[in-house]
Amino acid sequence: MEPTDLAFAGLVRQAGLVRDGSVSPRELVELSLERIARLDPELNAFRVVLAEQARAEAAAAERDDGVADQPLRGVPVAVKDDLDVAGEVTAFGTGAYGPPAREDSEVVRRLRAAGAIVIGKTNVPELTQWPFTESITWGRTRNPWDLERTPGGSSGGSAAAVAAGLVPAALGTDGLGSVRIPAACCGLVGVKPQRGRVSYAPLAEHWHGLSVIGPLVRRAADAALLLDVMAAERPARGFVEAAHPPSARCGSRSPPRPRCPVRSLARFAPPSRRPPPCSAHSAIASRSATPPTERRSSTRPRATCAGSTTTRPRCRGPTASSAAPGRCRGPAASFPRGSWAGCARPSRPSPRSSAPCSASSTCS
Repeated sequence: MEPTDLAFAGLVRQAGLVRDGSVSPRELVELSLERIARLDPELNAFRVVLAEQARAEAAAAERDDGVADQPLRGVPVAVKDDLDVAGEVTAFGTGAYGPPAREDSEVVRRLRAAGAIVIGKTNVPELTQWPFTESITWGRTRNPWDLERTPGGSSGGSAAAVAAGLVPAALGTDGLGSVRIPAACCGLVGVKPQRGRVSYAPLAEHWHGLSVIGPLVRRAADAALLLDVMAAERPARGFVEAAHPPSARCGSRSPPRPRCPVRSLARFAPPSRRPPPCSAHSAIASRSATPPTERRSSTRPRATCAGSTTTRPRCRGPTASSAAPGRCRGPAASFPRGSWAGCARPSRPSPRSSAPCSASSTCS
């Protein structure tokens, strides 16, 4: 696999490649560190990169064959700089921080237990209180899609790192949108779990219980895997199972709609998308490729009056099932909500205002 394809493969895919021996933990860590060294000077996603520690953990993961069942074995991840990582300060986007943390926070401990390698801590705005990511102490974090724009906040550093392919997943925290806003700004999947789903230990709660810990990843399946690993209270049906319902499998009655490619800066561009795995996608893709005007004229019925047919109906007559003889009988109710078959959208008519029309009149 090409390095760029591997960088954008996502959490589930990278973990699977390590599990089947196609890629080693050392290769994933070195790829992540190389991209950080090359791209992060412009992005400023990371406050600190734990390069030597990550290399040591990757080497240990390759030597230890007894942990092959770890779901995130050898996969690098990033942690937002409001969560404790042993041996590092937790700066909260300011220069007024205390001594280094003596131990990992509970969610970081769970990531390590699952085999993940913490490669660094990501930038946040001052006191994690803004929907953008910049501070006097640590500088401005930029959006990989457009360096003149913000990645959002307060988990903007985590979002920028994932969007640029520096890591396949990162932790964020969310009280009033601090995971969801960066996910929207950077084109990612972000989840704010329910309170208590992911432990905030050693803290009993954060920000009066409003803030929770959530994932920032590339795909819903990645978020499900990370939630299964982080969850202090895991439901009987895991998130990974919930993310792969029978209706989303190949050959099902309702295949998922193919995702549309997006453009980005050349240096941060994701790899070309692979062909859809299900043949059922082809029908949806061909339907989506049909010009809207052709779809409208070929699939939507035209309204009719007694003895005449209108080509551009105003879509306001009663339906055919309820129309009396001599009245407009166009199946207006069958038009999708918000679609008006190319005609100007009228105000909602009163049921009493539908009057008979002659053979030469238009339905209105």
